[in-house]
Amino acid sequence: MEKQTKILIMQQESKRNLFKRLALVGVVALCLYGLVQTGADEWIVPLLVILVLIHGLLLLGEARRISALSSIKAARRLIRFRYAVEFGFVPVPLLIALQAWIPNYWGISVLIVLLLALLLIAFLKQYLELRIMRTDPSHPTDDNLRKKTRMAN
Repeated sequence: MEKQTKILIMQQESKRNLFKRLALVGVVALCLYGLVQTGADEWIVPLLVILVLIHGLLLLGEARRISALSSIKAARRLIRFRYAVEFGFVPVPLLIALQAWIPNYWGISVLIVLLLALLLIAFLKQYLELRIMRTDPSHPTDDNLRKKTRMAN
């Protein structure tokens, strides 16, 4: 499959999931606001865990559809792993927000570990993108998807 066609399919996939992701972000924001305002953590924290799992299911489906675009088995595996790493971007900021909600409960060392985890996830995501680009040169990168112009091949 041509790179230009893959870009179009991936952009359509992104548009299809945009409303679902925005709805999840809105509900998570309302939960965090409710947690800070009311402190009703007996039902908000389990709801946040459920929302993170729902986001994971969305990413799992998207990873399967996007990895199916590649004909190289190693590239498909790397694409699915990259989406798994991307899933790690969700719980860590929630833990940082909960850390801010419960001041001095976990301590500054836990906050530093969480921030280092975010840096590690960002590094892994970029590293995997480079590996995917080397394994399957016809697979679009994030930069290709962000650009408005289409690539020739």
